[in-house]
Amino acid sequence: DQAKMEEAIPSQQDYQDEEPKQNLFIPFVNIPRAERVADTKGDFYSYVLEVNDGSKDEIILRRYSQFSDLHTFLAKKFPQHKLPPFPTRTFFKASSKEAIESRRLILQTYIQGICQMEDVRSTPEFFKFLTEKPQVDQADFNANWKGKRVLVLGAHTEIGAEIACQYAGKGPLQVAVAGWDMDRIEKVVHRCFQLESGATVIPFIADLNKMEEIRKTLDGVVNSFKGIDIVVIVLGEGDMGPPHDAERPASFYETDDSPISTNPFDGHPSPPSPSHPRTYQKFEEIADPRSVEVQMVNTMNAMYYSAVYCAHFALPHLKLNMGTLRDESSLIVVSSSAGKTAIPNLALYSGAMHALHGFFDALRGEVTGVSVTMAYPPVKVRPDLPEGLCIEELGISAARIIEGGRLKVKEVAFGQAMSVVQGLMATTIHKA
Repeated sequence: DQAKMEEAIPSQQDYQDEEPKQNLFIPFVNIPRAERVADTKGDFYSYVLEVNDGSKDEIILRRYSQFSDLHTFLAKKFPQHKLPPFPTRTFFKASSKEAIESRRLILQTYIQGICQMEDVRSTPEFFKFLTEKPQVDQADFNANWKGKRVLVLGAHTEIGAEIACQYAGKGPLQVAVAGWDMDRIEKVVHRCFQLESGATVIPFIADLNKMEEIRKTLDGVVNSFKGIDIVVIVLGEGDMGPPHDAERPASFYETDDSPISTNPFDGHPSPPSPSHPRTYQKFEEIADPRSVEVQMVNTMNAMYYSAVYCAHFALPHLKLNMGTLRDESSLIVVSSSAGKTAIPNLALYSGAMHALHGFFDALRGEVTGVSVTMAYPPVKVRPDLPEGLCIEELGISAARIIEGGRLKVKEVAFGQAMSVVQGLMATTIHKA
């Protein structure tokens, strides 16, 4: 009997031989749209999957044939289960917008249903389907970017500069970089040229806190490129224009009759570093009402009005691509997670970010022919800086923002960004 009991006790080797479960957390999967993808063999539709596994968000592409292979495997492996309905394959290639949309909805219901079936979602095959990113032929990938016309507003910021350089590195694109700091814009242009990718890069020096300069910049880019496909508005770092008089709020309607400079080497001096609109301090510590007014107006100018006017002047040009081979245009707004979760000690900044997110969420439902993507790059708490926060992992963040814009997803969210904000809130509350 003792020998039988010992035999019944599982050994460490027994556990080691067991195949680990691939997915203990129920993933959330959304399929917001289908994307037409081109390669050297032609073009086809892939479905965009937004996958959240509880720790991070991923964006992947899957063709209908990959869904079909997965369904065939699961149906054979689990004959006792009634799997969710799966869209049947048609004899003719499903390419009409109505057919693609109908298939997207059924695939979304299918994949979300599979996620609710514990033994099915725990298979290595399903785990691989949701996580594996195939190697992409660089020539095929660049074919999707050839001839694209891109404008990065706020390219003088760190994340804006990285986004501009990554666009320029994709091949023969036309990239315009705009910002108020001549020295920083000059460095961005130099970095882009060093890539030797065949991209055309044009600089624009402009105070993006002024409505008229925004308009002149958009007109200049369109005149140079004969149109525009992608507009990126970078707001997270806050300094969209040079510093203004600290004793009075800046006016968005101040005009300057001089043309916007397209030459960073024209001898115009760069202004000093601005007094940042994202000042890290308690609102109650701003004793002077006049200081409250100045900070409030300048923050709204830099973080809200500038983006609204950028969108206002960009949309007519972006919408001109409707009905052409260029397909849908993209408007990408690089914002901050403060628009999702308010951050203590950044009350004015958080308020401006919430206004910004409300505006672009509403705009997304109003416009046709232009996708609107909001991005929240990861941040690092830096109480030693006037801004309180700084963006980290610039290369990875920029790449995900660009890819999210290409796939025309609604949001490019970074789990780390929200966790940092929540950690900052917990720290602030604990100190209080």
